[in-house]
Amino acid sequence: MINDFKNWWNSVPKAQKTGLIVLAVFVAAVLIMSFGVTIGSSLGKVL
Repeated sequence: MINDFKNWWNSVPKAQKTGLIVLAVFVAAVLIMSFGVTIGSSLGKVL
């Protein structure tokens, strides 16, 4: 599984890798932000 991923990753062009990393970071940031808002609003109700 990991070797398959490594082989695929090595076959991806460098510019595309940068795009994938940026996309992954963006998605992670959006998820963390929405998660944080959810926690914040539920904490606000408790307090």
